Amino acid sequence: MNSPHRRLCILAFVISFGVALAQEKPANDPSCCNQPSFPQTVVVNGVAEAVYRPGRGVSIPHGTYMPSAEYSEKARKKKIQGNVTLSAIITSTGEVADVKVDKGLGYGLDEKAVEAVRRWKFQPAMKDGKPVSVGIMIETNFRLY
Repeated sequence: MNSPHRRLCILAFVISFGVALAQEKPANDPSCCNQPSFPQTVVVNGVAEAVYRPGRGVSIPHGTYMPSAEYSEKARKKKIQGNVTLSAIITSTGEVADVKVDKGLGYGLDEKAVEAVRRWKFQPAMKDGKPVSVGIMIETNFRLY
């Protein structure tokens, strides 16, 4: 665990309204901090691009449009609350791609979280002054008030 090849997980970015993005600095071990492994490439406008992770010269993407996820009727009736954790790729154009549920709540909330995140827009991550695609973790909170 104290190997020089192992790096600590860091919180890369927190967004207001109860949505957080968390990302690790990989250490050639995708199991570090229970983070998923992301595809190595993503197709953007017909061209395959490498997928990076924030850190080591790669900035984090900044949300520019992030509508909240809606409650499903089934979850509202059962008064379900909690977090849905998703993994996604933010492309070099600021679009969201390859959204997957890593930890869900069920009752239709997982689908509502994915639906909302797919609509999000970002100012893309940068590497050496150029926009790049990055893999990130997204946590959406569902709370009844």
